[in-house]
Amino acid sequence: CAGSGCHNTQDKAIAGGLDMSTWDHLFEGSIKGTVVVPFADKFSSLLYVTNTDTMEGVVGLPAMPYELSPLSRSEYLVLRDWIISGAANIKGDVKYAENASRKKIYISNTGCDVVTVLNAADKKIMRYVDVGNNAIINEGPTIVEVTPDNSKWAVIFSNTNIIQIYDAGSDDLISTVTLPAGVWTDMVLSGDSKKAYLCDNSNGIIVFVDIESGQLLTSYNYGVSLGGLALNSNEDTLMVTCPSLGYFYKVSVTNPANYDIVDLSSSGSVTNPTQIVFTPDYEHYLILCNHYADQEIRVYNAITDRYEESIHLYAATSRMAVASNSNLLFVTCENDNFFPGVEGSVRVIDLSDYHEVIKIKAGWQPYGIKVDENEGLVYVTNRNHSGTIYPPYYSAVCAGQNGKLSIINLNTYQ
Repeated sequence: CAGSGCHNTQDKAIAGGLDMSTWDHLFEGSIKGTVVVPFADKFSSLLYVTNTDTMEGVVGLPAMPYELSPLSRSEYLVLRDWIISGAANIKGDVKYAENASRKKIYISNTGCDVVTVLNAADKKIMRYVDVGNNAIINEGPTIVEVTPDNSKWAVIFSNTNIIQIYDAGSDDLISTVTLPAGVWTDMVLSGDSKKAYLCDNSNGIIVFVDIESGQLLTSYNYGVSLGGLALNSNEDTLMVTCPSLGYFYKVSVTNPANYDIVDLSSSGSVTNPTQIVFTPDYEHYLILCNHYADQEIRVYNAITDRYEESIHLYAATSRMAVASNSNLLFVTCENDNFFPGVEGSVRVIDLSDYHEVIKIKAGWQPYGIKVDENEGLVYVTNRNHSGTIYPPYYSAVCAGQNGKLSIINLNTYQ
């Protein structure tokens, strides 16, 4: 930075956008994002640039205060301990703690065993929640879902056999449920917010979990790897894809041993089906098919299970999300090269006739995607795990490069 006051209101434009003149301004962050996250010293970049000792954590450059004497160790520890204790103001107020019912956005961080919590109103990072129960290994949180009644959220892992359930008001852990051995890659919650259904990509296991009591209700081993799952309109049948064999199961939610098999190969080559979603009217379901010859979404009649048509994307797809009121489907294509110099795109599909509306440039390697129709926004998490076009400004304690978040306006696609 440069300027007479540097990180104040007058000079923040030439100081990375960071205004530290008041406690409230500090939490507005900089052009690079949030610099102080209450209770999260490992992810508060203000500590990176004021730290000069690698034994204490990340050392960021340029060191601050700029071209002045660095903080002494005792001064740095005072700052660090203030953040660890919540970074309260002189009145003892902790940022974002005044409203437990505020709307939040939850993002799983696979490389670091944390869930990032954003305040939906200002899109600022408000908390980091440590998840998992093994401090020695990286447990790899994969999917995080909020219950429909917004009272709880649940997270599953690829490298540990648990599901954890948290209070959505306080973000405190409620229960940890032990699962059979597997790689847990997808989860769907019941409309009454009482049950979670999970599938395993390794051993082929489905489990049903009672969210309220924190108990494992039942499990069933199908013996083949499973991809994604979805509930039908009546929530009496679970649709579960089987990527390796090109079919999916229609499973009774009252007894997972009671199931039918729908063979997808009748509509073409083995399809490698992964994620499955329903159209807003539940008359059709859509299956991501990432077989090298396909790279498409296949449309099936939900009553007859008959194949109707394919949406050809010609790019490997990652995740889908439906905008029910707009009757649109958003699809992330992590490695698409349609936009010069950018890896990845988001495709928008009109579900009335299945044509592609537009391709959207949404950061580097878009992967996870969620639609918020109340706010008119689409959230896209960018993996940013390879390539150097978007290197991290500061690398945190997690492995690899920092992920990013892109936000798309649902109406303008900008």
